[in-house]
Amino acid sequence: MKPAFSIQPPAVAALPAPAAVATAKTDAALLAQAPPALKECLLRMIETGAPHLILSGSDPIDPHGCCPESLVGAANRLVEAGVLGRWRRPGPIGACPVTVYAFRGEISIVDRQSVFTVDVTLRRSLLPALKGERRRARVLIALRAGLLAFVIATLVVIAFGASVQSTGGNGAAALTAGLPRENMTVLVLFRTSARCRFCEHMDVFAREGLSAQFNDNLRDGRIAYREIDFDRTEYRDLRGAFGLASTTLALFEIRGGQAVRWKVLEEAWQLTEDREAFLEMTAREVAAFREAPHE
Repeated sequence: MKPAFSIQPPAVAALPAPAAVATAKTDAALLAQAPPALKECLLRMIETGAPHLILSGSDPIDPHGCCPESLVGAANRLVEAGVLGRWRRPGPIGACPVTVYAFRGEISIVDRQSVFTVDVTLRRSLLPALKGERRRARVLIALRAGLLAFVIATLVVIAFGASVQSTGGNGAAALTAGLPRENMTVLVLFRTSARCRFCEHMDVFAREGLSAQFNDNLRDGRIAYREIDFDRTEYRDLRGAFGLASTTLALFEIRGGQAVRWKVLEEAWQLTEDREAFLEMTAREVAAFREAPHE
């Protein structure tokens, strides 16, 4: 039986993919035309077994959109072509929209709940089209560097646990650089250079939630908070390494100086206008993450 992932009932109906069902060959051709950043995020979704991809921001072609995001526009074009399906998450009035994407046929509504059913066969058929971009990128790096030994070193893949299978490049090292301990928990706000009011709330509330409940651990270095702008050159690798497409709040377990496990706090975007609920969510998620058994 295929795995199903249930989330909270939506306030609005799911948006189905078009009636015309694209073939796997057509899917691959359309994916080949998608932006490299989106292809890398979708590839990560397949490799990690994640049921969906979450993007925040509005479609650039929407004249009433509050915070245009090019990846949202690219993903919506794939929805219109029948490659992806989508579900728009309810959120506070005026907030940047949050949209959940999966491959066609993977999103359905059962008993008023959104259910994500991973289509393993379909995903496997799309891997060659998505991996092609990664292979081309590595070849370009090799050609530009001109030193094979250097290229091999920079393309070393770091193995991860169940939530993340691998990271790469300088961005992964930048995530853990300068941390006070080799074994600890880090709450990270990944963001773009363009910040909206709701991104600011997420930052302030996350810091406040940690200080209120885990102040002793912050002082002794067992817990830390980081804000990372993945538009900056030194952090751009993180976008592909962790499948990041928009502002994201995530917990990382650091062991031996490397990130071995992570979890995205998906509730964060829905609570940016509810300070008390955000603080409670932060405390609950951090405590549960730290108590989870190590694999």
